[in-house]
Amino acid sequence: MHLLYTAPSRLLLIAALAVSLTLAGCDIFDDPDSDPREIATATVLVSSQGNFSDANGIVTAYDPEDGTATTAIDPRAVIQSIDLLQDRLFMMAGDRVDVYDVQTFEQVGQISDVNARYIVFGTTNLALVTTIFPSSVVLVDLTTDEVVDTAELDGSPAGMAVAQNLVFVAQGGFGSSEAIATVRPNTQTNELTIEEPIEAGCAVTFLFTLDDNEISGLCNTSEGEGQYIVIDVNAGEVIAREDLGGRVATGAGQDGFLARDIPAVFAVLDEDRIVQLNPRTGEVEAEIGPLAGNPIGGVSYDEVDNLLYVARPDDDPSFTVTGEVSIHELDGTEVGRFDAGIAPSHIVFSRVIE
Repeated sequence: MHLLYTAPSRLLLIAALAVSLTLAGCDIFDDPDSDPREIATATVLVSSQGNFSDANGIVTAYDPEDGTATTAIDPRAVIQSIDLLQDRLFMMAGDRVDVYDVQTFEQVGQISDVNARYIVFGTTNLALVTTIFPSSVVLVDLTTDEVVDTAELDGSPAGMAVAQNLVFVAQGGFGSSEAIATVRPNTQTNELTIEEPIEAGCAVTFLFTLDDNEISGLCNTSEGEGQYIVIDVNAGEVIAREDLGGRVATGAGQDGFLARDIPAVFAVLDEDRIVQLNPRTGEVEAEIGPLAGNPIGGVSYDEVDNLLYVARPDDDPSFTVTGEVSIHELDGTEVGRFDAGIAPSHIVFSRVIE
């Protein structure tokens, strides 16, 4: 049995990503002449933000084979998001990024003095992290867990996408900016350069890489109307815009997810519905909900088992009651549910090759 880990973030260099995936495809066989093994979801990892005053965010590990959920990590921190790189889990934990071994959940590293929001991984052991208070993006050397450069940004930086060797940073958290920052990392000098921003015409929180020429995003207008936009990276402008019929909203969670195999973008609207979008046009192709019970705090799609995982924080305003994660078929049928921590918000998957 071999472990394989996947992450929703993209590598800095799309060409390098293609090469790495090609090479990884050779490694999933013990014998090159043997039959292909099947990839399965080993663990579903859910980060719950926790209460800011108590710093009681946790990571829950759910085993889809036996249907059990356990608390894997209790870091005494507010968790902004999580992501995976190979055998490491990166946790944006208050004023730092904690790094854990995915199999043992033992801490193996820490990036200090970074008020981290999201992370995207690059080549040559580099990563970019968006930070809040102050608003910036930092370049991290993952071999030393040290920040090697910082670039100031406007608005409230959130999610990122990669194309044309550039990193595009959404700055629309809390509706603070309608500009998408364009950041050029120099992997030779470990420096960041801020280039001309892209005016989105709405406050973008989540971005997705469609290919090396186009990215897309989820956003809200100044009137609070949700939109999906597609951006031509070469022209630096929006080439498609679709009104979604509701506000893109999860609170501070995973507003959307790009499923490349279908392909589809899943977006949360009004904290009670999930729409399935055509990634190239934004056309709504299906809808789930409104879902009864707790609101939606985040959405992710398991492309191995073809299931939607929906974070469901309790709506008690005191932020003292734990939430759940519901599991759905694409038609909305609920097929499972498990307990999580206070305000579950982000979901990633580790894989196993059997």
